[in-house]
Amino acid sequence: MKKEGILKQRFTTTSILIFLVLFLSGTVITVYSSSQLIAANKRKTWDIANAKVLESSIVETGSMRPMVKYSYEVGDKTYTGSSDLQAPGFGNKARQYDVARKLSRKYPIGKLISVYYNPLNNSESVIIITPLWDTYTRIAAGVVLLIASLFYLFYSVARRRKNTNRQSLVQ
Repeated sequence: MKKEGILKQRFTTTSILIFLVLFLSGTVITVYSSSQLIAANKRKTWDIANAKVLESSIVETGSMRPMVKYSYEVGDKTYTGSSDLQAPGFGNKARQYDVARKLSRKYPIGKLISVYYNPLNNSESVIIITPLWDTYTRIAAGVVLLIASLFYLFYSVARRRKNTNRQSLVQ
């Protein structure tokens, strides 16, 4: 009798833990990625300024990425900013370098470009206002984890009911 109660309890505890891990992981990933998407959409309302490219190089930050440094004026103040142009950081080093080189060549020193700056904080600026390339993928992964957690919950409940019905028929 005690042994059966312990097995039921372990199964229930395990099911709850699996459900919670899937559900919380999915929720955190979805909320975090959605906040990045919301921030990218807010940047669409930022003001535009003309900027001058000060430096265009390739940096290694775990992966090879282009780095563009620029300066722009708002009113009578000059600000500087930088961007990695949202280059993807996957693939082998040679591929990363090729992508970074192609992107950095589009921004030679002295080139005039448009940047978007935050009207509430003029020192905050970006070249590209769209969300990062992987934002939508992370949102989709979070939603998949949420759906998987719900399927697991329903499966666990259905399985437990089936086992309970079998036990009541045997007795």
